[in-house]
Amino acid sequence: MLQQGIYIFPEVNDNVEWEHIKETFKRRQGLTNIIGAIDGTHIPIIPPPNDQWNSYVNRKGWHSIVFLCIVDGNGNFHNVYGGLPGLVHDSRMFCKSQIGKDLINVIARFPQDCLLTGDSGYSSKLPILTPSRNQHDAEHIRFNHIHSLTRIVIEQKFGQLRN
Repeated sequence: MLQQGIYIFPEVNDNVEWEHIKETFKRRQGLTNIIGAIDGTHIPIIPPPNDQWNSYVNRKGWHSIVFLCIVDGNGNFHNVYGGLPGLVHDSRMFCKSQIGKDLINVIARFPQDCLLTGDSGYSSKLPILTPSRNQHDAEHIRFNHIHSLTRIVIEQKFGQLRN
């Protein structure tokens, strides 16, 4: 298992750089205190020749390794963690990663009250802003639309890398 990581965030007291990162998201759709968009992506692999091959089969049925990435509002990578078998879910990878441990344990590496933005696969107990599960009123539907337009920066970055 590869399990490598790149972890590039400003020092906690570098207010200018943190404000710049937050501003990249605020400019997108107005969400404040967002320091990154998080998502996982699968990289196809040839099945390993050992008895662990089935753990590399992802939910779509093909062999992969998975990487968890965080970008700012301009699509610049600030965190890459991965090499885990394709069966591993994004939220589990987040909890195993250094940034996940730091954010969950409120390590003083990040400004207070800051969040990542991620898809609905992440638990609401994590410091990740996810879409509202309430799809029945206009306010929640509008929030989900804004959330999606804010978070799409990471999907766009993955698309660029694949092409």
